[in-house]
Amino acid sequence: GLRRGDLVQLGRQHVRNGVIRYRATKNGVEIVLSMLPVLQSTIDAGPTGDLTFLATVRNTPWKKESFGTWFREACIAAGVPGRAHGLRKAGATFAAENGATDQQLMAIFGWTNAEQAGVYTRTASRAKLAAMGVGMIVPADEEEN
Repeated sequence: GLRRGDLVQLGRQHVRNGVIRYRATKNGVEIVLSMLPVLQSTIDAGPTGDLTFLATVRNTPWKKESFGTWFREACIAAGVPGRAHGLRKAGATFAAENGATDQQLMAIFGWTNAEQAGVYTRTASRAKLAAMGVGMIVPADEEEN
């Protein structure tokens, strides 16, 4: 859920006892997250840089723009749609669909107001409400049949 500019700076120095602590460069918000097991196993299995988890082939930290370009090209080469920012949006969508509140999304993604979080929670709520309510679009006398 980190912005790509923060993602390329994240390293072992930001993780203690299974908790990631990072101050977002865009707005200074402190982000505190539990390290998901799948992320930890991925980091453990793959090569990482010295100060950052993500590093170039020369073992230097990425610049956010270069990382974004590399990621886009990797998606194209793999024949899948996607951009680095799309992963952030997908994470927010998954969290909202799984019941995350505006406040939880703000904490996870480092947003400073509920407006951005509301984009995801309103969409998730609308989909759930529509699924629950679509069966109500029948005349009352047909409902008994």
